Amino acid sequence: MEDALDVVYRTERGRVLARMIAVVKDFDLAEDAVQDAFVAATTAWAATGIPTNPAGWLVLVTFRRAIEE
Repeated sequence: MEDALDVVYRTERGRVLARMIAVVKDFDLAEDAVQDAFVAATTAWAATGIPTNPAGWLVLVTFRRAIEE
C-alpha cells in the first residue's frame, strides 16, 4: 500500500497542486490542502484500497480541504 501511495504522490501531486492553485489562487492554502488530502489518503486507502481514479479522489478531497479553511 505504501509503495502505491508513493507512486501516486510522485506522479499526481504536481498536477493536483496546480489545479488547486488555479482554483484557490493561493499557493500556501493549496499546498496545505494537498498535504491534508494525502494524509487522508493514507487512512482511507488503507481501509478501502486505492480508488480507480486516485488523482480525481485527491482533487476532490483537496478542494474540500481548501474550502474548509
